[in-house]
Amino acid sequence: MPISEGPKRSASGTRRRGEPQLAPLTHLTLFERVYGKLSDALTNGVFAPGETLTIRGLAEQLGTSVMPAREALRRLAAEGALDMLPNRSIRVPVMDATSAAELCRLRMLLEGEATAIAAARLTPERLQVIRGFHRDFESSVKSGNVFKLLEAGQKLHFAIYEAAESPKMFAIIQMLWLQSGPSLAEPMRRTFNRKEVVSFAESVGIHHQRIIDALGKADADRAARAVRAEIAFVVDHVRAIVIDATRSER
Repeated sequence: MPISEGPKRSASGTRRRGEPQLAPLTHLTLFERVYGKLSDALTNGVFAPGETLTIRGLAEQLGTSVMPAREALRRLAAEGALDMLPNRSIRVPVMDATSAAELCRLRMLLEGEATAIAAARLTPERLQVIRGFHRDFESSVKSGNVFKLLEAGQKLHFAIYEAAESPKMFAIIQMLWLQSGPSLAEPMRRTFNRKEVVSFAESVGIHHQRIIDALGKADADRAARAVRAEIAFVVDHVRAIVIDATRSER
């Protein structure tokens, strides 16, 4: 059977009329950039739970056309990071206690597993990168800026999970961060003063150091426990903020 040589081209190298065309690469690149920007914003709590977003408004903020913004929002909705409402508006989900507890359990399970795998595969070069992100986190503590802290923490954790070299697991972890980001960040942003942010971040930094120490010794069990302990600390801290705020409103 003869092997197909693909669609015939004219002498100039262009396709003949009627032949299928590939989508322009520039559009795909722009969509991915918009998706990445919105993903980071959701993960780091830039948007609050219950906040309504508009395609046109986001496109204007990002300096793009409506099309890539619409496609990025649709993908985020499919991943459970946004709600598409019947009137075609887009809303950041408001998470109830049951959903929050489920996300926490899943994060502890998967991120602990990814960390354990990474501990066995981590190269000295990658460990240095992770330590660099920890230094960035410590530097951002002084600012007292919740968003900078969350961004620095995300980079540190994702560098660990990438080292596990398990793309499917990493994609699920990213999705869990997308879904939980607004609900974790909003109480801190709304309630913390600078002194409280610094105190909280210093405690998180201690957890980071324990994770890195275990990774440096290739101690998979201890590294996994340290990651799970950090997740539990952050979730419990946010839960306490929400409970205190609820009591004060009564």
